Amino acid sequence: MTNKTKNSKKNTFFRVLAVIAILFLLTGAVAAYALYQMSVRSALTRDVWLYVRPGDTRDSILVRLDGGGMDPSRVFWVERSMDYYDLDEKLASSDCSGAYLLSIDLPPLRVVSRIVRHQQTPVRISFNNVRLSAQLAARITEPLMIDSAAMMEALHDTEFLSTLSVDTATVLTLFLPDTYEVWWNISAEDLIYRMYREHEAFWTPKRCSEAQAIGLSPLQCSIIASIAEEETHNRGEIGIVARLYANRFRIGMPLQADPTVKYAVGDFTLRRILNEHLATPSPYNTYLHAGLPPGPIRIPAKATIDSLLQSREHSYLYMCAKEDFSGTHNFARTLGEHQRNAARYHAALNKLKIK
Repeated sequence: MTNKTKNSKKNTFFRVLAVIAILFLLTGAVAAYALYQMSVRSALTRDVWLYVRPGDTRDSILVRLDGGGMDPSRVFWVERSMDYYDLDEKLASSDCSGAYLLSIDLPPLRVVSRIVRHQQTPVRISFNNVRLSAQLAARITEPLMIDSAAMMEALHDTEFLSTLSVDTATVLTLFLPDTYEVWWNISAEDLIYRMYREHEAFWTPKRCSEAQAIGLSPLQCSIIASIAEEETHNRGEIGIVARLYANRFRIGMPLQADPTVKYAVGDFTLRRILNEHLATPSPYNTYLHAGLPPGPIRIPAKATIDSLLQSREHSYLYMCAKEDFSGTHNFARTLGEHQRNAARYHAALNKLKIK
């Protein structure tokens, strides 16, 4: 073999090595570029809440992202990240439903992995000024996946409620107005159970002891607090009002609370309670039925319950709105004193022709 032939073969070998090296470099460069695009560079233009429902597919999620916060130039890399995690298979084989807060700095792989690994973000629910279960169901489910119909069904599931020692009338006492963090895809039953745990945590041994000192159970405190909250919005006297009804209940005196009549009638705008209203047949009408109503007539605030528990002992049995329409009340220990207070109030109503 001549030197020329040997050199030719040697040159060919090095050229092949060079081509292979270049291919390796190109492959590595492509892989590094893809890795950068999928795992480093952000996929979003802003923080995004992504809600994944049962039955969602890769395409439906992609459309949702594409229409709300995803950088249009990043669609390809989000799709490749979905391929990498085989998102459709994961969605079909496991529950990935939930709410995901995707921050602006998340790259495509992290966006998809949050869904695949079911790394949900809690959502906040809050409620107050609620009187009826239907009102509660609509308010509390508004930011959640469950709808108000499912919540209403759970609130009337007597078998389920019995496990929490409540019924359809008393279940609302479990709900204490506040702001709570829950999973977006929480079930209605789990949500009620969460409220049960919050209720149990609220009723500490100290609060239970304070209720016992007044002669009431936690349930009875909640019902009386609900009546007091309907009677007055004045925080300075709400404890006095609540203790007044506790006094009536303790001695077996009819509560005769006007707010229970409004609840029975179903008209919370009534300014004046007439004889026709007092005759409304309802277990909530405390003019017709002795003792406490079957359940609360609204969901009382924690502060209202505490106002009852921490109220000073007094001997008031009667109350009447003040004739100056200040929203406060005149309190009385005797019927005669109460009748004089009521006469002044009704005279003021008549003067203004308020019915």
